[in-house]
Amino acid sequence: MGLGQCHLLLGHADQAIDFLRKAHASNPLFWQIPLWLAAALGLRGDLDEAKAALAELLKLKPEVNSLAQLRTIPPTVTITSTTDKPGDVCC
Repeated sequence: MGLGQCHLLLGHADQAIDFLRKAHASNPLFWQIPLWLAAALGLRGDLDEAKAALAELLKLKPEVNSLAQLRTIPPTVTITSTTDKPGDVCC
């Protein structure tokens, strides 16, 4: 997913979509992938596909039904060293 996010933030929508689709195929239950995929598809102008990705997001995580709700979810935890434990918040 990380490469897809990077390409999206660089404005490379086609590459982002490729990476995000691969990530979604390998981990279809990770709710953040359809969110990023919808953004990339929207950037490319594929609005119907973007809406479908958002519908998938809502199936996986129904409480994320607005940007306000998305902002209430804690950031993804990143383990940065061997002394960090799952649940530690980074950055």
